[in-house]
Amino acid sequence: MSFTLDTRKFADAIKFVVAVTPRTMSDALNRGGKTVIIGAKGVKGAMQLTPKANKAAIAATPVKEVAAYVAQKLRKEGQKVDAATFKELVKKEYARRKRAAGYTAYAGWSNAAKAFGGRGVRGVTESQKKLARFGEGKKATSEKLVAEIVNTAPAAPVIGKEALQEAVDNAAGDIVAYGVKKLQQQMDKVGAR
Repeated sequence: MSFTLDTRKFADAIKFVVAVTPRTMSDALNRGGKTVIIGAKGVKGAMQLTPKANKAAIAATPVKEVAAYVAQKLRKEGQKVDAATFKELVKKEYARRKRAAGYTAYAGWSNAAKAFGGRGVRGVTESQKKLARFGEGKKATSEKLVAEIVNTAPAAPVIGKEALQEAVDNAAGDIVAYGVKKLQQQMDKVGAR
């Protein structure tokens, strides 16, 4: 499943900041890409905006519902287990769900954040990332004026789309605010009011 973001505001913001500051287009794109992923002071990025599962809600999920999921998984795999083993598998499923809270929001964006100069997610090893380990970020260059951000966590297209769009719009606003601030500084320098 793929989706298209509306990047018109972001593109306009990049053009504006390049016009009023000495920044290059690739530098502005990369700074904007980092803001999209991790945010900035007072600006939320995709990592903060991507919904996270509520651990209390996971714990409150009825046992019958989790047991039905485990039973379905076992049937699919053609496995039969005794009652004690089944009970242990249900317990493990609860634990797995709690550990997975925030997977798409954090591990999913981690590689992209690192590519744009962020720290990524601390405490998440490559083996723990599983499918999210294929996420990436590619900085814009003077030859290729495209900054790429990829989250390969399985739920990213479902729960990350709206968060990413909001993050792109937030970054556009931050970029414009930066450009206005720099323009005002230039005007103050020459004595214009």
